Amino acid sequence: MSRILLTLILGGISSGTLAASERPTWLLGVWQLTQDEDGFAGTDLNEFRADGHFVIYGPNCRENLGTYHLYGDDAYISFDVPGKGPIAMVYRPSADHSKLTYTSPRTRHNAVYERASTPPCHGG
Repeated sequence: MSRILLTLILGGISSGTLAASERPTWLLGVWQLTQDEDGFAGTDLNEFRADGHFVIYGPNCRENLGTYHLYGDDAYISFDVPGKGPIAMVYRPSADHSKLTYTSPRTRHNAVYERASTPPCHGG
């Protein structure tokens, strides 16, 4: 009985992730913060890479590397903070895939990202 349950669980986990060739092209690339209900100023840049990595660009374009997978249309991101543990984030795309919305679990406010036309950390 437990062997069947384990097979079902592992089958469900593997079917929820996408191979690099199956990652949607609309998601790949650099996304820039355009609206923030928390009122933070500055430019927030994120990147979804074809290899399954997610990058948050910090000051001086310092890369903070995580991973992502899709479940439905939502992008689930996780970072491992050394000596602390994991941080998880979820981004939901708009119906036309032109915007990504992140809802802060702390404030319950939204941050909206749109594709960056000239990404500063990519020579723009």
